[in-house]
Parts: sequence; structure tokens; C-alpha cells
Amino acid sequence: MISARPIQVRLGEAHFFLERFVEACSPPASGGVSPVAYGDAFLWALVSCEDLVSEHKRNTLRSSHAFCLLKALRNLTVHRSVILALRQRGGARKPFVRSVTYTVGGPPRGQLIYQLRIDRVRQCFNNLLRRERNSNKKRHARSVRAVREARCYLSALKKAGRDSVPLQDVFREGLEAVQRITGASPINALDTGAIRCDSVTLAPQRRSES
Repeated sequence: MISARPIQVRLGEAHFFLERFVEACSPPASGGVSPVAYGDAFLWALVSCEDLVSEHKRNTLRSSHAFCLLKALRNLTVHRSVILALRQRGGARKPFVRSVTYTVGGPPRGQLIYQLRIDRVRQCFNNLLRRERNSNKKRHARSVRAVREARCYLSALKKAGRDSVPLQDVFREGLEAVQRITGASPINALDTGAIRCDSVTLAPQRRSES
């Protein structure tokens, strides 16, 4: 039996989804739904951590530029479009450049690379705020702070002379920020034991034998 706080479980999930995202993008990757699914799941798991900590730590998280960037990306993929998909609805621009590399003259060893483009992300955030301001004022008010802090992250990259950054690097930085601020240690999501969490036991399902 594993005894863990909710924040530890959620961080364990975020770790698991991030590693699966990296694996899905590694050779012999060719795209498909796996990197999209794991990328979305990582964003959902990580951002939900702010609801599992004290108000003080929550406010500190909301002052983290890396966390707020990922929160703004989560808002985009939840409320507007699946941002990691190959194509966006209505021909909208993606916040990333997506490419697949191959080894010439050898066996297929494709590597899927997501590069977060600063100019595109800024445009996506501007579009998000404009649409929410016109359609959902309450959600707009919540998004303004996250986008403001996220823009600070993008500005720092720009000052360093960078126009883009690998998405998995941003994911890792955000995860490290959440662990540092919350002071929580993630559980091992691959552990097969039952998890006791706040008087609720989540046990693994038994496999049916054929």
C-alpha cells in the first residue's frame, strides 16, 4: 500500500506523461496520436497541481513564468483547439513547428520534434484573450494573469536571442518549478501497488486471464 498526498499522485502522473511524450517523439517516431495524447495529458496533470496545494503555494505557482506558460497552453488546448495536432481547425496557426527527421539510406528512425515558436505563441495568446473577452468574461479575467506571466517567459527567451525552444524542455522546466515550489515528491506512476490518498484507496484493476 502506497500512502501519498494528492499533489504527489498528480506529480507522478505528470512525470509519467512527460516521459511517454518524450518516448513517443523519439526514434522511430512518425507522428500519430500518441505524442498529442501524452502532451495534452501532461498539461492537464501539471496545471491541476495548483488546486492541490495551499493558497500561499498556489499564489507562488501563479507567479512562476514557466508554470504560467504551460497553464496558458493548457487553456488553449482545452478551450480552443488541440494545439499539438498536425492541423488546426479553421487553418489557425499552431504555436509550434512540428518536424520529423529521418536517416537517409538506412532504416526508418524518425524523430518527432516540437519547437515552441515565440512569435506564434504570442499570437495564439492574443487571439485567446480577444475571443474570451468577447465570449466569456469570467474565463478572460482568469486567463489574463497567466498570459501576462507567460509573456515574461517568452520575453526572457527573446532577450537571450532565441526565437524557439524545444517543447519538452519547457515541459521539464515547468515540472521542476512545480516540484520546487510545492516541495512535493512525485510517486512512481509505474508502481503496481494500491494508492491510499486522503482516505480514498485507488487500487489497480486486475487483469482478466484469457
